[in-house]
Amino acid sequence: MLYVVFAVAALAFFFLMMGITVVLLVFAVIVAVLVISARTCLPYNAGASPEPMLNQRAARLVGQTVRVEEPISATGGRVQVGDGAWSAKGCDAAAGTIVRITGTDGNILIVEKID
Repeated sequence: MLYVVFAVAALAFFFLMMGITVVLLVFAVIVAVLVISARTCLPYNAGASPEPMLNQRAARLVGQTVRVEEPISATGGRVQVGDGAWSAKGCDAAAGTIVRITGTDGNILIVEKID
């Protein structure tokens, strides 16, 4: 441990005696070497995410049951999801009906009546 302290002190003294141009040049070389070695030595893991729908909020709602807020027709309507309302389309359903989300079309939920 004492060797590390002496090494750091020696490097600090060495850098204080050099000009700012040399210090910046040494810094740039050290950073370049570290970046190149990190990119070649460390593995890049682009594998499957444990939560593949993390950023697909509408798709995460598929399978949930929700209450119709505004009557739904084939062209549209609104359903209550949690504390917010989402646009929905699908089977005809009156306000207050409980429906199941079966899919998405962008940010529009596709719903069907629960039997």
